[in-house]
Amino acid sequence: MQYLLYDLGTVSGGTVEVTLGYAANVLILNEENYAFYKERKPHRFTGGYIERSPYKSSLPEAGHWFVIIDSGSFFSKIRALVRFLPAGGGALVPIEPAICERISDKNTPVESFAEAAKKYRLRAFILHYYKDRENMALPLAQALEAEGLPVFCDDFMLEPGDDLEDRIRNGITKYKFGIVILSRAFVRIGWQAAGIRCLYDELTSEYKDIYPVWHNITKNDLANFLPAMERFIPEKPGEGGIPAIVRDITKLLWPNAPAALGKDRAEPPAAGA
Repeated sequence: MQYLLYDLGTVSGGTVEVTLGYAANVLILNEENYAFYKERKPHRFTGGYIERSPYKSSLPEAGHWFVIIDSGSFFSKIRALVRFLPAGGGALVPIEPAICERISDKNTPVESFAEAAKKYRLRAFILHYYKDRENMALPLAQALEAEGLPVFCDDFMLEPGDDLEDRIRNGITKYKFGIVILSRAFVRIGWQAAGIRCLYDELTSEYKDIYPVWHNITKNDLANFLPAMERFIPEKPGEGGIPAIVRDITKLLWPNAPAALGKDRAEPPAAGA
């Protein structure tokens, strides 16, 4: 399992402030307990599963302190800022993270995607044009829910005149991950520039908050809507249908998902595999 490590160094005290983009496990521990953590031994820490940001905690004593942030199997979804305020006061100092791995976790059996989605309270929304509801949005939602991912669809059906930017921002704020169905009907509506810019920013962000579904659309259809996105359209958009989309989304949300997810259930790998 990979995690982010923030080394505060040896300090006489102070306050740690953690801002998260997604709920995650936050552990604030001293040098001794960090060594125990790496060895998978019982250890003491301050923090826990944090859902609201910013989270603040004072260091109980002087010493060498560390902050660990992990989200279990969803390492690719970690989005965090850690800052430290020394005991003597002053400005909050941002701490750069290092990516680390608990090697021994490789021997831990892989849990199912449904179990992981429940454990980490993963949810998604599907942003779609009303004409694509019956033939794509609902079947996709049903397929994802069959894999254990709660999907919200009804509140994100768009009609002409709706505020595209507001729907995107609202969805990401509430559910953290969204699927947008880009169809020929969707791009021909003529959404406001702010909504188009918001969609482009989300699709090109390093944080994969939005997954595009190319439905009944070609590069030419994007010429006047999102021309910069043409390079992201696969040669054969829609190839593999809904099962392929489900596999891509589950892999994105849970990198350890078995390749056969959405088809036949794969058995967890044997210990040491």
